[in-house]
Amino acid sequence: MEDRISEEDEYEELADDQKVAIGKWFLLNAPPGQVSQVAKDVREVLMDERLYDQAAKEAFPEYNVKNMISLEMPDGSGQVLLTEFGQLDRSRYLDPRTASVAVVDHVKQVCTEVRPADDEDLPSAYVEGFRFSVDAALMKYVDDAFQGGECSVYCTKGKDVEKSGGEFELTVVICNSSYSPKNFRYACLT
Repeated sequence: MEDRISEEDEYEELADDQKVAIGKWFLLNAPPGQVSQVAKDVREVLMDERLYDQAAKEAFPEYNVKNMISLEMPDGSGQVLLTEFGQLDRSRYLDPRTASVAVVDHVKQVCTEVRPADDEDLPSAYVEGFRFSVDAALMKYVDDAFQGGECSVYCTKGKDVEKSGGEFELTVVICNSSYSPKNFRYACLT
């Protein structure tokens, strides 16, 4: 009984959608901080730029949000965290600290544009007072406890509350990553 595969054995070619699904799987499961290296390998394995582009277009938005990456805003006003709490649509993210909306190119992992947030994206002045206070305390804590960490505070419920007695909910996000491939160390606190 020989279990070896000979050169004469034939393999059924994978369909394009199967190739895209496999490429997407590898991208989504890339270790934190290593998605660019994995993307380079996926591109080489697929050997088809169109298929790679499709896999990357599907995988990167999900990967970036799942890993809560932070991107520098092009106007220099700070970092925007890509989180489900600030996601307005597939490529626009609210930065509550600057009351800005960042437009993101997920595959390149860059913020391409910043604009002021619309009123409907922001909490009321009453809620913003609480959000701002929590954010200020959180920034101090993160600066002290997580060197290089990023944080944000989002109003995730009741953003239209105008006075005492109304219920609202704030969500705190802290993200800090540490990568040292030479030491086989990848740490991500989210």
